[in-house]
Amino acid sequence: MGAVSVDLPPVIVCHVTKVSDADTVTCRNGTRVRLAAVNARERDGSCNHHPCPRMRHAQAQPIAAALMLGKVIRFRIVGTNGDRLVGEHYATRCALFRSGAALPWVEYEQAYKLRRCS
Repeated sequence: MGAVSVDLPPVIVCHVTKVSDADTVTCRNGTRVRLAAVNARERDGSCNHHPCPRMRHAQAQPIAAALMLGKVIRFRIVGTNGDRLVGEHYATRCALFRSGAALPWVEYEQAYKLRRCS
């Protein structure tokens, strides 16, 4: 995940129209946002970082959708990941962790200087 560029906006307002999985959303304007420091299983069940969440994609995605789909969320942009912005939204990130849909990706919490969920 890339560092913040001077060309990136510090904050975006995203009307969430799609929740791909527990850590990626699409905004009404087509912008894709990956939630910062969130470790969730991929659609195929794989995991990009260990430890892996126990909850499978099919269970986690509806939880993420209930938290974000149709909502307007202000993401603080902390970087990029491929074609996605990496955005922080503390309340959503912590709710995903509490639900078991995802786990903290501690290295990125530290790299992005994010407040840890209590």
